[in-house]
Amino acid sequence: MSKAQLGVKIKAPASLSQLSWGPGCMAVALEGLADEVIIRPSPKLGLQLLEVTGDQKQLSRNLAETAMGKAALAFWALLPNYGVETETLGFELEVRKKIPFGLGLGNEAALVAACLYGLNKQLKSPLMPKELIAPALASGCAAEDLVASLYGGWNLIVQESPCQWRRMALPKGLYFLVFAPKIKAHQAQLEEIALKTGKSSSQALSALSWAFNYSDFRLLEDALWPQAWAEEGSFLREVQEIVHSEGGLSCHYSGQGPTIAALFNNTLKAEEAQSAILARYKAKKQRVKSWILSIDQEGAIIE
Repeated sequence: MSKAQLGVKIKAPASLSQLSWGPGCMAVALEGLADEVIIRPSPKLGLQLLEVTGDQKQLSRNLAETAMGKAALAFWALLPNYGVETETLGFELEVRKKIPFGLGLGNEAALVAACLYGLNKQLKSPLMPKELIAPALASGCAAEDLVASLYGGWNLIVQESPCQWRRMALPKGLYFLVFAPKIKAHQAQLEEIALKTGKSSSQALSALSWAFNYSDFRLLEDALWPQAWAEEGSFLREVQEIVHSEGGLSCHYSGQGPTIAALFNNTLKAEEAQSAILARYKAKKQRVKSWILSIDQEGAIIE
């Protein structure tokens, strides 16, 4: 236990993914919506999942059956390669789930990020930060969500194996208006969501990079806003029309839905759109959680 520190609480942010050009491409970390993992030294050897709260009993209490546990055990298996003897080490894990399940907000990726970051810190960082992505991928979570939750920012996955990514330079003043309705994801999938911009991916990415570097919000809208809207009469189309009328830069499902995310360049526009869209949800008698969130730049951190 000599290499271990005292117990720590780590938080890791939620993420939005599949923001454009299909799966496995982009994800962004959200400030203000995060899962927490508490890690304490334990007299019992190995890793134990001590307590889980906030998950509505959706997470297994068997550590090895969870995404977080699979990543943690992969990390544990790597430690001897970094000169860490695990035979005398033990930690207990406590999960505080605060990101809603099954809504396209990174799901368990934030727990994976918090757990790996915390274990690495407890052992005085035998792995470099970027090396944590390898055991993280053992969780089965999407690479783009793991990168966002571990490292923060807005990231572009440029290679899947081995995982490599590019962190985008961001202008100030970007906010996501997020709606997470309490419906099953497959209902969102019934709507056809066309995210292609009509440009090739390389052209669109070049436009996006330029827009970020020079705070060119008009170009940013052109790079992100879907040219092919959702189907007429769909609920997503209704939301898109409100977002567009209020000056939003993009609007689409996150991941496989049903969460809808809209990008704005100031909070007043986002607040006005939020009021109008919440009224639509109320008219449909559908419960929904809504946030206006900035982009998290840190990723997993110790609180």
